[in-house]
Amino acid sequence: MNTTIKTVPPLTALTVSRRLKLADIPEFAGTAVGPLCEKAGQMGLQFVGDLVFLYEFHGEDIDCTIAQPVAEAKGDPTPYKFVTTESFRCLSTLYVGGMPGIGKAWDELMHAANAQGLKNTPFCREVYVKWVDFESPQDETELQAGIQ
Repeated sequence: MNTTIKTVPPLTALTVSRRLKLADIPEFAGTAVGPLCEKAGQMGLQFVGDLVFLYEFHGEDIDCTIAQPVAEAKGDPTPYKFVTTESFRCLSTLYVGGMPGIGKAWDELMHAANAQGLKNTPFCREVYVKWVDFESPQDETELQAGIQ
């Protein structure tokens, strides 16, 4: 597995969030992504990056924030929220394949972090670089594991 340590710059995004279990992420994404992006389009927001899922782990629970990066926070986003993140230091890799195999890729990335002596944080991100569909072997997702 090829990995890179990098610092991702801050981003401003239109977001929707929910606290849930790992197994509930696909259902949440399936119902939330379309309406979120539709709202951003209706508001005339300029997309400036790929869709990002921001995760904060709390034991068995995860705060999952689906974020569409935009050029600026303007207008009334209701029922969504604008969020501006801080820069994010991470160990990164590109996973190519469908979502059913992404858990194994995350396990490999976390193993790589441990092997490099890196200290993880409770924050992780997935950047959907290329999306075909849930099971496509052509999907490209950048996995970003937060590190200290």
